[in-house]
Amino acid sequence: MRQHPMRMMERYRMQRGPFPTKHRSGVTGFYQAEILRIIASNGVNADGEIEVPWDHVSVSTEHRCPTWEEMEWVREQFFKDDELVLQFSVPRDEEAVNYHPYYLHMWRHHDQVVMMPPTILVGPPDKRPLTPLEQDLIAMHRLRMLS
Repeated sequence: MRQHPMRMMERYRMQRGPFPTKHRSGVTGFYQAEILRIIASNGVNADGEIEVPWDHVSVSTEHRCPTWEEMEWVREQFFKDDELVLQFSVPRDEEAVNYHPYYLHMWRHHDQVVMMPPTILVGPPDKRPLTPLEQDLIAMHRLRMLS
């Protein structure tokens, strides 16, 4: 996560109200960027100690979930380009929490490395030869389509 959000986000930082933050708070804070309500935290407490090893940004609007484009814009403001940022769909059990119907969350653990699925599972690669594994995955997918 960036130490501070992109410079343009400072004009959206909520400096008054129930949870005001200043630039010296780093990335942690509440932001109102047009219709987007954003809460960001890097897991560090006021003393500069890691309290929880997670970067977290939540995004909402008043009447709908944020769009993919809005989430990607917020991601660019708070996370570095080379960081893998996750959205979870958690088990629906007694620990599931949903305080607001239109909040979506982005997470990044400070230490744990998360494996990414092969890109071929998302879509065909551009301008590079397929690996043997990718060829096999495509062949299996085609067989399923025919059956």
